[in-house]
Amino acid sequence: MTGGKFTYGQMADFYGGKPMAVKCIEVPDGFLKDREVTFDRQKETFRIAPLSQRQEQKQQGRQEPERNDAPKRRNGMKI
Repeated sequence: MTGGKFTYGQMADFYGGKPMAVKCIEVPDGFLKDREVTFDRQKETFRIAPLSQRQEQKQQGRQEPERNDAPKRRNGMKI
């Protein structure tokens, strides 16, 4: 994993099987961006997958909050 440092707790969770979102990871074929890495304790292998749609939405929501320009309603009537 490149670019970022992780805490002891994050690494303990990761090697315990909890997925970790990473911005960039180096693999033999080059670099992959915005991935989710999981460690399988039984097989002792890593699984790299694109970030889930839910995590991508969270990241987009942090960058630019959604605006609701719809008229507000009170008791079913426009105000």
